Amino acid sequence: MLILRDTDTAVAPAQRSVVTIGAYDGVHKGHRAVIAHVQAEAERLGCQGVVVTFDHHPASVVRPESAPKLLTDSDQKIELLAETGIDATFIVHFDEAASKEDPAAFVKRVLVDALGAKHVHGVSMPSRYSSEGSRTDAATLANNLGIEMQTISIEPAFEAYLQMTAQSFAGRPQDLTEENLQSRVRGTTLMALSNKFGWMVLTTGNKSELAVGYFTLYGDSVGGYAVIKDLLKTSVYEMCRYINTRSNKSKNREVIPEVVITKPPSAELRPDQRDDQSLPPYDVLDAILEMYVEQDQTAAEIIALGFDEALVRRISRLVDLSEYKRRQGAPGVRVTLKAFGKDRRLPITNAYRG
Repeated sequence: MLILRDTDTAVAPAQRSVVTIGAYDGVHKGHRAVIAHVQAEAERLGCQGVVVTFDHHPASVVRPESAPKLLTDSDQKIELLAETGIDATFIVHFDEAASKEDPAAFVKRVLVDALGAKHVHGVSMPSRYSSEGSRTDAATLANNLGIEMQTISIEPAFEAYLQMTAQSFAGRPQDLTEENLQSRVRGTTLMALSNKFGWMVLTTGNKSELAVGYFTLYGDSVGGYAVIKDLLKTSVYEMCRYINTRSNKSKNREVIPEVVITKPPSAELRPDQRDDQSLPPYDVLDAILEMYVEQDQTAAEIIALGFDEALVRRISRLVDLSEYKRRQGAPGVRVTLKAFGKDRRLPITNAYRG
């Protein structure tokens, strides 16, 4: 069994891995069943099976007062893991600094950069409104990450919906309805892939979008896990730049195409659409959201700081009205002091007005 301790060293530069992550204290019968499944899947796919574990139990760092008593030390755990027949064990140093690492950065650093995880799939779903730049950027990003990407046009399904609803919608112009249809076709397509291959769909919505309801129920919000749901849009940009800075230092290249970070964001659900046609610039929006959502300041208090009154009241109202949409979303990582969910919940009945 190969043993790795340095997260900057790849298991094999051109080889991918099937990975399981856990404390694996004691390597008991349940652990062994999971590891056996991982190794079998790795052999089927022609790659390596890897156990990712930690030199210190995470609970001993983040909540030492209630951390479980360990059954094995690190050396004993490695011996037991070797008995399972797994190809490699990857030991992550876990301390207070590691406990504060952004989850997405951890996935990128350990699963993608260091291990080349096999079970990461990208799906591009262009429509008549998708720009050539977006298609090219998606392909470039997938290539830079070394992940498999397939392209499935939503155009046939979208056109079928337009024909199906033509009689019902006769005399009415196209509007948000048709935009949401495209998003829901994409959501259905992703869930079909999930059902067929057993994949977990990762939703792509960030905290700014979730806050003001800038997403489509049963469309781009579908999935099993929301990786960046507690990151404001400006924080997502910062994380992208951090990933590129780190990649430039280690590999002398950027992972995320710069144009993805700098071009005006757009859902591309209608001609020439941009996010700033529906929302204020994200630096302004996020400043308001941070105060209203994370710091529990009232609209009046935010206005007193010099923000436009009409804008603040509009944003705060959107946040309150979108609670029913957020309640139906996927769970995700909490990285701020106050995330949507158990940290911040509003009534969604009886015409609640805040």
